Amino acid sequence: MPVQGPRAVPVRVDRGVATLIPQSSAPASSADLAMAALAALQTVSVHVGVLQAAVALLEETAVSSDDEAVNAAAQRTVAMLRSALVLQL
Repeated sequence: MPVQGPRAVPVRVDRGVATLIPQSSAPASSADLAMAALAALQTVSVHVGVLQAAVALLEETAVSSDDEAVNAAAQRTVAMLRSALVLQL
């Protein structure tokens, strides 16, 4: 973890999707939310194996969760990932 300053206090380096979503405790503005959504739309290369692993994990979540909203979200995400896999292959 990178450190800064004379006291060598650790500084967290955020990566991944969490960096696209405003993390402040204050409510995000409409502009912040819009910028996060636009940033998430950028095309990046992904290994097919990563998509396949995500599908396997989410399929398990879709059948094992007691929360209907989680099940629906997992099923929808699996469908979207499968579509992406068809485009990749």
